[in-house]
Amino acid sequence: MSLEYYTRNLDYYGNQSRSDTPRNCVLDVVFGDEQSTNGQPSGLLTLVYTATGGEASFQNDLIINATAVALTRDGLDYTPVTEFSATAKKEFKLTAGTGEIVFHPDLPVMNADEDSVLRYVPEGASSIGLTEPITLAQAKAWLKVTHDDEDVIITALITAARQTCEGYISKSFVERTVTAIVRNDLGNIKLPYGPVNTVTSVSDSEGGEYGSGDYNITGISDKRLGYPMAGYVKVVYTAGYAVLPEQFKTAIKMQLSWMYTHRGDDEGTVIAPDAKAILSPYRSVV
Repeated sequence: MSLEYYTRNLDYYGNQSRSDTPRNCVLDVVFGDEQSTNGQPSGLLTLVYTATGGEASFQNDLIINATAVALTRDGLDYTPVTEFSATAKKEFKLTAGTGEIVFHPDLPVMNADEDSVLRYVPEGASSIGLTEPITLAQAKAWLKVTHDDEDVIITALITAARQTCEGYISKSFVERTVTAIVRNDLGNIKLPYGPVNTVTSVSDSEGGEYGSGDYNITGISDKRLGYPMAGYVKVVYTAGYAVLPEQFKTAIKMQLSWMYTHRGDDEGTVIAPDAKAILSPYRSVV
């Protein structure tokens, strides 16, 4: 079609509601909690605390002698520390003996109905079920850290760095179950967070599963859902690398280094420049 056609119809296309226009898109993605390759149950648990208002800390017996891995407060990431910074930063401290989470004393208190979501490993758990592609020793060697004081922080940042890199290129660096809800009006939508290994189920908005002859999966690594062509399809599948390629491991280390150096800074940067340079050729577009 000519440039004149698009120019003549620009106002129409710009102003009309696009809600009924056939298109493909990913509506939602959920990752399974058990993401290990060894089949062992995950020891990584989640605790949600909803504030009544005015608290600077909270306590729960479930986290007595636990190890804090990550925490979000009101949707923002907070860093676990053993000692608070001199200035206000998004930090928290777990007093293992009492199971109390304390936020940096210079931060505002929590608002009513504000949620804090803590990911932790309970006392006695042998593993968290997820085998990260970068070990703590490898991370510390990359960061040139020789002490053990920040092992908990670095462990949490390994996971955060891996997740950031995964989100940037829409690929799974670890083996896990992925549940994707897609709009497949046009057919042949690419399933996010591949490489896709095995499709477990395909179902409609009512929860009814399609039979094997009622849906079509094509591709080798980045698989696509050919049909059903519908506005809502839920696809459950296993995805991820059994052995992560070295370039992705390097990107995680680059991202880890940036997050370790800039933790607490409000620079607005999500992906580190060096990691971005490595990952950009591999970005997966739906």
